[in-house]
Amino acid sequence: MLKNKIIVRVVVFLGVLLFLFAIVNLVTKPIWLELNNYNTTHAFYEEPENTIETIFLGASITVNGIIPMELYEEEGICAYNLGTELQPMLASYYWLEEAYRLHSKTLKTVIVDTSMLRYTPEDAAYRKALENMRFSKVKYRAIKEYAVNFNDMISYLIPIFAYHERWKNLNDADFTEFNFKYPKYTRGYNFITNKLVETTSGYKQIPVPSYKIDSEEKGELSEISLKYLYRMISFCEEHEIKLVFMKTPVIGSWTSDDHNAIQDIAQKYNLAFLDFNYEPYIDEIGFNNATDTIDGLHMNYSGAHKLTQWLGNYLIQECQNTDVRGQEKYQFLEDELADYKRNCISVELEQQTGVRKYLSELLSKNDYTIFITVKDDAASSLSKRQKEGFTSKGLNELAKLTLRDSYLAVIENGTIVTEQVIKQEEDQS
Repeated sequence: MLKNKIIVRVVVFLGVLLFLFAIVNLVTKPIWLELNNYNTTHAFYEEPENTIETIFLGASITVNGIIPMELYEEEGICAYNLGTELQPMLASYYWLEEAYRLHSKTLKTVIVDTSMLRYTPEDAAYRKALENMRFSKVKYRAIKEYAVNFNDMISYLIPIFAYHERWKNLNDADFTEFNFKYPKYTRGYNFITNKLVETTSGYKQIPVPSYKIDSEEKGELSEISLKYLYRMISFCEEHEIKLVFMKTPVIGSWTSDDHNAIQDIAQKYNLAFLDFNYEPYIDEIGFNNATDTIDGLHMNYSGAHKLTQWLGNYLIQECQNTDVRGQEKYQFLEDELADYKRNCISVELEQQTGVRKYLSELLSKNDYTIFITVKDDAASSLSKRQKEGFTSKGLNELAKLTLRDSYLAVIENGTIVTEQVIKQEEDQS
């Protein structure tokens, strides 16, 4: 009897110890929210198995450049953007394997951005790309190939050994793991609306595309990156997956020499190479470096929309992707699309600078609750045109405000619930 009690206590003690170790291991691992590094990989595992037909691989330019939800809305394509910040080709290859592991019956197209073939990234890029991959034979092999030694490998498998000193800098974001709903509707895309033309000192600072290949030289590519590109080519051939090379527009940091080096590989293996830095593709998407990127490298929402629209047609016509709209198996995409459209409205509203037009846009949507509050003078800056606009929307009291009036309105689902005006001489409480 005593022996049994001791065994129970030991088991309970070890269980509690293991639980606490797991919690500490979870909390000390960084939460990389920038560029969707965290959301992308976590939400990917909530996808129903054998549904994804196309994946996109690459670095942050891929994350900012492809909008899978628009591929579904316009063409009915079930795609996922598996890009991560500075994604090494090793990570791209193993995310391909991971996607195939979960979607072997449906995966038919892989589009990989070729930017990282020129580089061998530092350790942080590998960690951002691989740490949130769920443990499987795929992840084990990825870590085993990258790790320098046994200790390095353990630090990937058990993050606390890599981040044991982070406890001093923990903040709210580090506890995200415990109560967080991944925004699945992004499907790996990173919304951003900033424009290069708004952040430069003048138009002369904005690089202009060359449009045409002006050299026959070939740029130098990273040997380690090429190793995994060739493995990707072999993997796709073996599993009858169509592999496409792509280069998003990065005016000023991509040259004819870079293009020629990739084009040589594409021709050797009879693969398509879509380089949107040169004709005809840059013209076909209608790219404008000043308004379609945030910094000349990363596309904003406008640029990503143009590129995604072109790729949607390409995937249907050249890759035989299928339209899954209306199929019960893909109903989850309709729910994600509704969330995506709501987010698009928010993105569009952020670009409005006038209160009249902002309210007009917002009032045309029927799923918002709007609060308008101004204390101690809501009238001084209102123009006649604005007042007329408010009246046309039923905000009569807002249009009639006089000097020093305070104002409150609540509008729910397009219906004005209340409008209140308080004069200066009235009780402000």
